[in-house]
Amino acid sequence: TTVGHKSIFCNMYTSFLESWNGFSKNFYPGFNMPVPLFVLLLLIIYFIFFLPYVLIFFSPYYAIIILFIFIERIFQSIIANDDPFFNAVFHPVQILMMIFVGLNSIYVTVMRKSKWKGRTL
Repeated sequence: TTVGHKSIFCNMYTSFLESWNGFSKNFYPGFNMPVPLFVLLLLIIYFIFFLPYVLIFFSPYYAIIILFIFIERIFQSIIANDDPFFNAVFHPVQILMMIFVGLNSIYVTVMRKSKWKGRTL
């Protein structure tokens, strides 16, 4: 089975900037939690899903964690009918981008600087 493959189609964003702004306006508000708790969530994601890629240069034991992350990404990609190689290899970049978007989402939401389709929200 697949997860919605070919069932629904939409063009969400046409550029990196549109994606950045679109996800930034929704990411933090979607969790509906206080800022400190959301920052804690981002830190947990950082420590579990990104830091092992840095720490492997200091200890080979982090390869075990990275292997589990690779396996998870491959299974997730297969279920979603996505490219397992791309998702496994670019996982660290995807996690960093998610964290940066999350931090930007706090900024644009709290500072009321969120923009969508040329309008300030």
